Amino acid sequence: MFLSIKIFSWVLLVCCLYNVIHGASNVSVENAEMYSSIYEDINFVYSINYEQVSPKAIEIDTRPVSNTNLISFLLSVDMGNDLPLVTTYTKKDSDVIHYNGRINVDLQHNLNRLIVIFTLKNISETDYDKEYRCTAVYSSFEQPYANIVLLKAVPPKVYETTFFTSATIYLSIGLSYEFICRANGKPIPSVLWLLNETVISTGSGSAVLKFNNIQSDQNGNYVCRALNIGGVEHKNVSFLVIYINSGIFQSQIFNLSSTLNVDCNIDGVPTPIYKWFNPQGEFITSNKRLQIENLRNFGNFTCIANNIVGEKVFVFNANQSKHYQNAITLTLINGAFKLNQSSMVFACLLYMAFKLM
Repeated sequence: MFLSIKIFSWVLLVCCLYNVIHGASNVSVENAEMYSSIYEDINFVYSINYEQVSPKAIEIDTRPVSNTNLISFLLSVDMGNDLPLVTTYTKKDSDVIHYNGRINVDLQHNLNRLIVIFTLKNISETDYDKEYRCTAVYSSFEQPYANIVLLKAVPPKVYETTFFTSATIYLSIGLSYEFICRANGKPIPSVLWLLNETVISTGSGSAVLKFNNIQSDQNGNYVCRALNIGGVEHKNVSFLVIYINSGIFQSQIFNLSSTLNVDCNIDGVPTPIYKWFNPQGEFITSNKRLQIENLRNFGNFTCIANNIVGEKVFVFNANQSKHYQNAITLTLINGAFKLNQSSMVFACLLYMAFKLM
């Protein structure tokens, strides 16, 4: 028992001294998972960091994720020569054909760092769901390695939501709104909200479009775009800020038989439906502009406008000029007609003209 412990202690001491002499080493990767589309080329990049002695060989092998003890392909790079010697091993002859002409290894030295770039060309279905392991081979017991799992990219899919199924979304002016666009895929897609190709907001897997105190200048066709290495998907939604303003009372003096032209000064989105009424309450027209030639009816002309927001009223007062009011006026006083001063002068002139005839 004592002898076994002593032997183990000596072995441990030798290993420690070896690591001190040769320096520690590790293999690292930037991404432990990589995605690709079928038929693409992909580069697996490994970084081997060592303090003093570089590895005597580099091995790259493939293992199914479901069984990482099963090596289906192994590539060995002998670093003992001036030119690295690349050797490949496969479990089956069919694997030789599968990898033939599709692999490449590039080594880049930088001080105490070795970059290994393993290229796999023309990705096929059988290349997915596998570990691609890079091992730094030393004479010691420690064989540092790092894995990269290759997964098939799934194109993004934007979730169907109620606002994407409507042709136009109406938003009330001055209110605040929030719309979330979500998408799935592998890898998780980047999601963007855009207006006229200008990015408004972004996110991973989702993006939020916010409106605070929305105004009519924010109308437009907004696009949710989801993208990953597998592809791109778009969804469009049109936002329309709706409102209707109040009409402001107006008044103007007109001569008898003149022409009246006036616009109903109520605007809104969507465009309101207009109705004009005369001072007696009778319907005149459904145009926004009221036009009356040979004006003989004076008083308040009323425009009623409505859209999905509500109804507003505009009143235009057409006053008759007093000059024409006094031209000939008959006033009924106590049941008898009485001519005013202007009318009497006019009547006298008519009488004198009649006598001269």
